[in-house]
Amino acid sequence: MFKQTPKTITGRGGMSAKIDAARRAVKPGCMTQACIVASGADLDCIRSVFSPQYDLSYGKPKGTLFVTPGSELEKQALLELEAETAANGDCISQEARNSATAARDEARKLQALPQEERT
Repeated sequence: MFKQTPKTITGRGGMSAKIDAARRAVKPGCMTQACIVASGADLDCIRSVFSPQYDLSYGKPKGTLFVTPGSELEKQALLELEAETAANGDCISQEARNSATAARDEARKLQALPQEERT
């Protein structure tokens, strides 16, 4: 079972901290032009990030790409998103919506528990 420990300077900030770090990493003026937030526990997810070409055997793409605003990479990513949206009619699948809703509901249940029951 997970034992909650106090936050530290390098502590467990959760998804919010990951998103903030990714945004800071790709802000204009930084050397990093792209950052991907993805599961480190899913080997196929890691393979898909490091593969030069997307391989369908890895399953559906997972993770979130953050790029420097206004960069050529952002323009390319937006063009690909527009093409995919035009082909599929929607950029967010119902499966993604259902997963997000389920995650939110479970997080609310966890937040409602007293500290003693979380450990």
